[in-house]
Amino acid sequence: MLHHGSLARQTTREVQGALLAAPADLDTPLPAGYSDAQTLAASGWTPLPRTRLPFPSIVVGSRNDPIGGFEQVHALAEAWGSRFVDGGDIGHLSPSDGYSNWPRAAELLREL
Repeated sequence: MLHHGSLARQTTREVQGALLAAPADLDTPLPAGYSDAQTLAASGWTPLPRTRLPFPSIVVGSRNDPIGGFEQVHALAEAWGSRFVDGGDIGHLSPSDGYSNWPRAAELLREL
């Protein structure tokens, strides 16, 4: 799991590709129950990098993700040089959204 690009800048291992499924838009205040802006910054999650990733990547955007607006995630994909995939109404791809195994992930990883 890439920590929004920070691992990509820090690792000494060759990264073959990355699948970023329904990433959070941490530049927009998150709903109640999630970390606030100060906590995210203190933990190193923000600011989100806007530089091109040095390896192939796919970003999947969700049309109904409560913490990752579709247009904002699409903009992140463009900044990262990632192929953008419209995931439809998949929520945040978490167990609370009904996901435990997401078969589409294997398909997208094969494409990388």
